[in-house]
Amino acid sequence: MALFGNNDQPNEETTTATPDFGPYDADTVNFSDLDFSDFAKGGLDLGSMMIPVPHEGEVQVEMGANGPQMVHVLTPAGRLTPVAFAAPKQGSLWEESLPEVVQGMTNDGLTVSQVEGPWGEEIVATAGDGTMRVIGATGDRWMLRMTAAGPTDKAEELARFAREVMARAFVRRGNDPIPAGNVLPVTIPQAMAEELQKQIQEHNLAQARNAAQNPDATKNPDAGE
Repeated sequence: MALFGNNDQPNEETTTATPDFGPYDADTVNFSDLDFSDFAKGGLDLGSMMIPVPHEGEVQVEMGANGPQMVHVLTPAGRLTPVAFAAPKQGSLWEESLPEVVQGMTNDGLTVSQVEGPWGEEIVATAGDGTMRVIGATGDRWMLRMTAAGPTDKAEELARFAREVMARAFVRRGNDPIPAGNVLPVTIPQAMAEELQKQIQEHNLAQARNAAQNPDATKNPDAGE
């Protein structure tokens, strides 16, 4: 059962102890109490976030100098990028940040509009044949932002994926004194970290073998003999 129908509004079903839909606060709602198997093949525990992976989706990790920098969920319609932020106790960080995000996209040459979504205003930006949608939801001292990017002809399908993932996501804010607006730290499961390390080692080994077998390819064409 999907959480959103064709009009993209939350279902009217309720429970006594848990909100109808997320993103949930992982400090107050136990993820194991909810069954998302209708939509997701599993959940990805990233420390500050717990993100469902759709049956049709795959996970891509973008590494930085100090470890995992960004985690993406790849779907048949495009790419989803969730990011969790620390937020103040009062107000809505998403509503406060909207004008700045819109202005930044406009300055980058994108055509930007705002549409109403299940959690309030969403940002939709287009450039060429691509469309980007940014969705935000604010919880207790946290904000979850979902960026969906893909081809324009699949924009509506990707929007459904983004909203379904958002509605089943959890944010674990914790009690660390993190300034409002700062990104909550991301960790990746040990098995995934080991697999990434293996892939990096295999990539480096393949490059070394290629360099050994094709020494001329490594020479700088502008260098002298």
